[in-house]
Amino acid sequence: MGNSIGVAYAIRVLADLGARAAIVELTGRDPSPGRQAHSSDDPLFRYLRRGCRSQRLDLGTQDEQIRAEVARADIVILDLAPGLWERTIATEPGGATARAPVLVRLSPFGVTGPRADRKASDLTLQAMAGWSSRLAEPGESPVFVGGDVAEYAGGIHAAVAALTAWRHARDIDDCVEVDVSIFECLVGMLPYPTVHAEILEAAGIPIPHFTRSLPGVIACADGWVGVNPLNVQGWNDMCAVIGLPEFHDRLREAQADDAASAAFRSLATPWFLEREVDSVVELFQALRIPTSRVVDGDGLLRHPQLVARSAFTSSPELGFSVPRPPWRFSTGAAAPVAATPTPSWGGGRAGLPYSGLKVVDLTIYWAGPIVTMFLAAFGADVLKVESRARPDPFRYSTSSPELGDDWWERSAVWQATNLDKRSLTLDLTHPDGQRLARRLITEADVLIENFSPRVLAHLGLDVETLRAANPGLIVVRMPAFGLDGPFRDHVAWAPTFEQASGMAHVSGRADGRPVPPGGCADPFAGMHGLLALQAALEQRDRTGAGVAIEMAQLESLLGITAAQVIAASSGVAVPGRIGNRHPELSPHGIYPCAAGEWVAIAVHDNEWRGLADALGYPTLADDRRLATAAGRRGADDELDGIITGWTAQRSAAEAETSLLFAGVTAGRVAPAATLRDDEQLRARKYFQAIHRPATATYHYPGWPMQFSFGPATPHDRPAPTLGEHTETILREVLGLTPDELRELHEQGVT
Repeated sequence: MGNSIGVAYAIRVLADLGARAAIVELTGRDPSPGRQAHSSDDPLFRYLRRGCRSQRLDLGTQDEQIRAEVARADIVILDLAPGLWERTIATEPGGATARAPVLVRLSPFGVTGPRADRKASDLTLQAMAGWSSRLAEPGESPVFVGGDVAEYAGGIHAAVAALTAWRHARDIDDCVEVDVSIFECLVGMLPYPTVHAEILEAAGIPIPHFTRSLPGVIACADGWVGVNPLNVQGWNDMCAVIGLPEFHDRLREAQADDAASAAFRSLATPWFLEREVDSVVELFQALRIPTSRVVDGDGLLRHPQLVARSAFTSSPELGFSVPRPPWRFSTGAAAPVAATPTPSWGGGRAGLPYSGLKVVDLTIYWAGPIVTMFLAAFGADVLKVESRARPDPFRYSTSSPELGDDWWERSAVWQATNLDKRSLTLDLTHPDGQRLARRLITEADVLIENFSPRVLAHLGLDVETLRAANPGLIVVRMPAFGLDGPFRDHVAWAPTFEQASGMAHVSGRADGRPVPPGGCADPFAGMHGLLALQAALEQRDRTGAGVAIEMAQLESLLGITAAQVIAASSGVAVPGRIGNRHPELSPHGIYPCAAGEWVAIAVHDNEWRGLADALGYPTLADDRRLATAAGRRGADDELDGIITGWTAQRSAAEAETSLLFAGVTAGRVAPAATLRDDEQLRARKYFQAIHRPATATYHYPGWPMQFSFGPATPHDRPAPTLGEHTETILREVLGLTPDELRELHEQGVT
């Protein structure tokens, strides 16, 4: 219910999973001030509402019809401005006539806190959430990520929140309300810079102002390629291939030091310019270095992997191509619904939607572990399986020996992505390790992994065999490019997906290189995988049957970049990079303030006079040439000069305050590492202090949704140390004796 992409996308993905969906566009009373509304004639909106019942209702004159829509729904997702719901629709505090079991409210900052009533746009939300500052190259302005990314972030989180609330509403036989903050969604999709800053400060190590993926996006003879070494080995292999041995073992220096980075890029550029993209991709993928062509909408339609997997379908009713849903479900034979469940493993949190759920977690890095962390936070008993020889590689990200002898326990990103879980070490290359893993999986509800396609079978964990032994098992597989197709064995991580999906194509200066958003691909993929798992649990509740789910991480991003494919298949210009400007709003940009600060400004037509007054140029508002955004876009350079002259004389806080007072959508650009001090996040208790005996007390992000049922805190316990719960799990869950445990340890299995 609403006009935003966020609500429409939440409903789209739920409809793709089988929900009977309706989109109600709301008109009148400016239902979502500051948000970019999309009309029903917009091709993107036509795609988002395809297969959904759709109607348009007016706030104020058709409130009874709106109440009727609410009353007949199981789940209502809306983007009404805070307060407008209560004043217009609700008949009692927190509710509506004949309330739907689940009400999800999606808003820029949430319905509580000092910014609850504040207008926002994609630009200002990104700026305030620390995204823009992380993408600022030295000496250049912070970068705006194109493609309505904040709206899609809010939409997928709202869908996950809706199914979480729906599960609990049935359990308690009562209504559940959820408050989803887009701002918090964006903060949570950063790779935990606040935790990293705390760890470095405690160790007396300077916080780097900028960390690059090198070479990242670089020009070839026929286009752009993204080369993103995961580790020192990949970096050294790349340096050897391109003839730069002097940079051997200098990855960290090149990432953090401006001069070293510039020198590397200058020396590397000629090598790439002499070669075509496809040959570079083939060469580096053979060395297991994540590499991809940087594509746009046309490139997506021609992408060999996406073509082979029929990732897009041509829709005669729409007149253009659209992405298919990113999930493939393989359902087994129905099991008795009333089958007696296996006993609990004794972990998890009680009284929450996923309490009692038993999960075997074989995931690594970020996209998979964020799924299992959500399940653990909301009740599930999650057993994180690693081995001493093959721990989760994320343990080595944002960590180094300078932090201590046990530095693999001190990674900010690993700790922050594995809260609430229990750790089990099993060598899955050993027959006894495989045997024990199979015993656990036989009792589990969920098995989830995001390895390369061949790994699971090589570990003796054939999916069909596992499902035959446990018909109720839900298996979630999240390979990078899919289990089949010509790129099935390609390696990738977040920057690779951002380059291969079209996300990087729409971010950056028009005359510059594409800019990957900075890691958001992983949580985007994770939330899509989680949503499919939630749907599978709903199905199992009805039929007793488990299901195998395949979701290629690349394909989970195609709905977010669908506008590019829609344009390409419609024969119109594909959206491209336009820097910090906007195709519909003007002025729209990030402007320098005093003391090296920045402020983001996004002006709608009804804000133009307020901006002119704030700048001290009231005559601008009387210029008919500038009365509309279309007219102002023709004078962007002139207006940017006027705005910069004004902002440069003020601190970012002063500029923001003046602009907000004038009714202009604006926000300070926040350094990502300082977000723990943000007043809105503090008011909503977004960060939670958790003590981890192996390291220290740090403040970890919560979830960007607040449920009426709780829990009181987002998380219950810290990330486990490697193998912390091995003996307990093997003894209490599998019944192993002390002698058996000792023998496994001596053999190196545990």
